[in-house]
Amino acid sequence: MYALLAFGLVLSVGSSRGAEKVREAIRSQNGVSLNFLETVLKQQMTLTQSLQTAQQSLQAALEAEKSRAKAEELSLKNALTAANSEITTLWSKINRSSKAVGFTARLKADSDHGLQFGQSATLRFDDVLLNAGDGYNPHTGIFTAPVAGTYSFFLNLMTTSWVTVAMMKNGNVFDHVYGNAGNDQGATQVLLRLAENDKVWVRHDLGNKIRGGWYTVFTGYLLYAD
Repeated sequence: MYALLAFGLVLSVGSSRGAEKVREAIRSQNGVSLNFLETVLKQQMTLTQSLQTAQQSLQAALEAEKSRAKAEELSLKNALTAANSEITTLWSKINRSSKAVGFTARLKADSDHGLQFGQSATLRFDDVLLNAGDGYNPHTGIFTAPVAGTYSFFLNLMTTSWVTVAMMKNGNVFDHVYGNAGNDQGATQVLLRLAENDKVWVRHDLGNKIRGGWYTVFTGYLLYAD
């Protein structure tokens, strides 16, 4: 009988009317200690509240862990995307830098008296012996760097009268080559740092009468890429 009354007390937690009914039932029983059963009820209520608090704390901790895990997953995905992008960029640089870049070209026409060029005209070396990497354009006479790096340029010039030509980079002179009368020869070799798409060519400056064929040759090649 007392166990049933105590069970009724447990089921009545949180309900003031239910608790009062249980108290009345207890009072109707001879020899039952109301204070004892009320103590049991309070202990049960305290335990229930403790369990509810623990459950709420556990749920909050679980939600916090889920949020942290999602944030970490997003961070890892972003890091992986960035790493893949960097790998792709590095492979692109490796593929470009591993390709040979270089050309040798000369003037197709020739004359014992020398060829005439207009002042400030670009010398178009239209007889191409090699054009690895397709950087040199024989129609314009201009070399365009396909990759950034250090390049070597060589120019050999034969003239039948006094001549000056300039070697140009993006419109700026970086060297001169001179020739005199009597099939005189002048030459130069220059190491040059070029960015991608920088342009190099040979410009006629002063004088005239330049020999063609194998007498006048323009060469450039990539030593190493950046």
